[in-house]
Amino acid sequence: PPLKSQLGRKAFFFDLGASTYSEGPGGASQQWFVETFSLSGIKFDKILAWEATKHTQQEIYGNMPIHIKKIMAYNNVPADPEPGAAENPFRQLIDLATPEDFVVVKIDIDNNPVESAFIEQILSDTKINSRIDELFFEHHVSASPIQWNFWKWEVGNETITESFCLFTRLRNLGIRAHAWV
Repeated sequence: PPLKSQLGRKAFFFDLGASTYSEGPGGASQQWFVETFSLSGIKFDKILAWEATKHTQQEIYGNMPIHIKKIMAYNNVPADPEPGAAENPFRQLIDLATPEDFVVVKIDIDNNPVESAFIEQILSDTKINSRIDELFFEHHVSASPIQWNFWKWEVGNETITESFCLFTRLRNLGIRAHAWV
């Protein structure tokens, strides 16, 4: 079938835990999303990013291509999981996107309670989950092989099996949910 972007619909990328365009603790994730989805013919109309770590304007925009600067809304503040809060990305998702638009969400904030609150909002609110097509989520579960090498900080109490069940619930809502590292 034709891509949503080919049908005149908008494409959005919501990046919760954005780092910067070409750098981050796990690599250049914003750049990866832009380039990877571009290979499938999807050019984002708007990118909305939240990052709690303070960066200078040069760090944020210095290595960003001009065409990305034009569509970027970079919020150098923590994403707020409180429903309806000014910095809750899903409030903006509901305001900007329709269920017919193509929406990609990445959640990698490295704060388990905050990430869990966002996932719970996705699971419980049809105004949110009906608008998300693809979700990339770094689920910090206990006893994960990468816990010992990368997650030196807090991990959740959930197991890998529970994580599979969570991703299945998301997929049953029609969201292509992917583990993100």
